[in-house]
Amino acid sequence: MKLGYKTELFTVKNKLETKNRKCIKRRLEHRNLSPKTWGQCFQTCKGHLQLPINIAYSDIQYIQGLALDLLGFEETTNQTLLLLNNGHTAHGPDNNVGSETFLNNLQYPLEEHIVFANTRYNEFLEAANSSDGLSNLYQVGKYGYALNPIIDNLKYIKHRAQSYPFSGLKIRSIINQNAASFAFNGSLTTPLCTENVAWHVMAHTLELSQAQARISICYGLPY
Repeated sequence: MKLGYKTELFTVKNKLETKNRKCIKRRLEHRNLSPKTWGQCFQTCKGHLQLPINIAYSDIQYIQGLALDLLGFEETTNQTLLLLNNGHTAHGPDNNVGSETFLNNLQYPLEEHIVFANTRYNEFLEAANSSDGLSNLYQVGKYGYALNPIIDNLKYIKHRAQSYPFSGLKIRSIINQNAASFAFNGSLTTPLCTENVAWHVMAHTLELSQAQARISICYGLPY
């Protein structure tokens, strides 16, 4: 992970969103800027592959031999990473709502997105035009030790744009690689909503405790 991407990301987004700032300001003043109105400011949010979606089991086509091969994910990341509150956290009032994705009409309290940029691209803007996404859904149950490096530090990023350095994250432990996944082409879930993401939503949920879920909700920010 290159921490320089943080600065580059903000620079790129500022350039891309300059022409939309008046629209965004107007919508914010009326307090009705939401996923339903993003299309009024961002034409790319009006496509036919927009997320989130409900994955209906009746529409699934099984493809044998299609599996994820996650290389290098077994190692614990000792490098110092940056935990950033980008304001993209969505949550509900209880354990029955919260996730963007629905599995057969069922919503979960927490959804984790891991977005990858293809290494053949050298610049963030170029990579942003072709991304891969992996999504895990969480249900309340057993204590999820793998999430500690993130959850323990949420108190330091209560407000949007706040960041905090942390380490000790083992990515493999927060991905249920042995589970089947739902693969489909979709979009980024926030503006600019570009439809260039190959999504893999894990079919089986991971668990976190009630206390962890409460902390996630406490320090989360709505759209």
